[in-house]
Amino acid sequence: MYSTPPLSNSRFQIILPELQTITLYDGTRVNIIEKPTAGLVTIKVIFHTGNVNGTVPGAIAFMAELLTRRTKCKDAVQWNTYIEQRGCTIAATTSHSNVVFTGTGLAEHFSFLVDALGECLGQPGLNEIELERLKLQWITEAHINHSDPEWLAGRAMHIACYGNHRYGTPVRGNVVNMEEHTIQGQWEAYRTMVSAQRDIVVTGPLSSDDVAATVRNLLHDFPTPRPSGLPDDVREVPHTAVVAGIPDALQTVYSIAMPAVGYHHPDYARLLLVTTVLGGYSLARLFMELRERKAYTYGAYSELIVRRYSAITIITTAVGSEYSADALDSIADIVHELAAAPIPAEELHNAKQFLLGEFLRRTETAGQLADLIQTGVIHELPWSFFADSLQHLQNATPEDLLSVQHTYLTPDQWSIGVSGNPSQLMDAVGRHSGGVRLWEPDVSDTEE
Repeated sequence: MYSTPPLSNSRFQIILPELQTITLYDGTRVNIIEKPTAGLVTIKVIFHTGNVNGTVPGAIAFMAELLTRRTKCKDAVQWNTYIEQRGCTIAATTSHSNVVFTGTGLAEHFSFLVDALGECLGQPGLNEIELERLKLQWITEAHINHSDPEWLAGRAMHIACYGNHRYGTPVRGNVVNMEEHTIQGQWEAYRTMVSAQRDIVVTGPLSSDDVAATVRNLLHDFPTPRPSGLPDDVREVPHTAVVAGIPDALQTVYSIAMPAVGYHHPDYARLLLVTTVLGGYSLARLFMELRERKAYTYGAYSELIVRRYSAITIITTAVGSEYSADALDSIADIVHELAAAPIPAEELHNAKQFLLGEFLRRTETAGQLADLIQTGVIHELPWSFFADSLQHLQNATPEDLLSVQHTYLTPDQWSIGVSGNPSQLMDAVGRHSGGVRLWEPDVSDTEE
């Protein structure tokens, strides 16, 4: 006869690989993890600047993408052949406050990757033809986004939550911004980026001495880094709602933001746990109520989003239009109920186990470790932060969490973004906000 083994209640000890940091002659930090079992190597160059520091919306995102498409010495075909014939990749990702260039490949190609990144960053091939091609591509994608109810709900939430702050705008800017980009503006964005403070991250089967010797001259022609100016204060706008109107829509998509705290706040680990209980996985309350009990949706989730200068808890779901009002009522009831009472022991245990497993799955490869270091570098966290947070999480009791539930589960402070049929939403959403306005999405709008 078969039986189910009991779940473990023992504390899990998180031991991450040692992080070594060296500082180059210009103050650039090189953060290294030697992962001898990895066949691949990942190298990241992180620049601490972005739209939030005052550049033209989207300019840095355009410039960073263009840098990865060609160089001064190689056109697009030559550059792609140069990278891909060795099985390597080089890509750029841009947020409102950072630009990250990532190279990956076999460990034997590490020196090649460093040289390629040096050419990509130090010999920019900013070119009018490539700029026009990228404009066409991203403007087309913007039109596609404006027909996507989930994207529109997210935009509506950011407009409601952040107003005119840069966090309320798309990283790429809007179509008007895209159309106005020039090569001169791209060079200005490039000069802003290369003057910013920066970090290098390397993970893979390489010794720290080898890494230091190889990357020493990667950025040797760059200006001495200086801090970027601080952005305008981020003031989330509480208890507001924006409806992205889609006449005759058959679906309603909600994206709801509540004020939260970032990594440095003592409540962070406990809030992460509470957010997981609310909607972080398939046993969470939002999922169980809206999907399993009411069958309104395929999924309903919550997530703690930490940016460099802001943090919010986001609730997302999509339901049939006929369920719009009751779905929002149900979300509000679930949040109020979780805010009011201690979390049962079994429910709390399940959420802890999920978070532990998720963290471990995100630290298996050299690339995943590089992403973890990137988070620490951007947010100025000690390497011990991640293991310490997981210990705090494991040690949390229902009584420890109750004050966090009271403080941060606050429907009277949330900002609602929603896309759908306005005739079915304005009154329903208005009951859960201090003010609701209709936004009629236009791909060329400049409201953000």
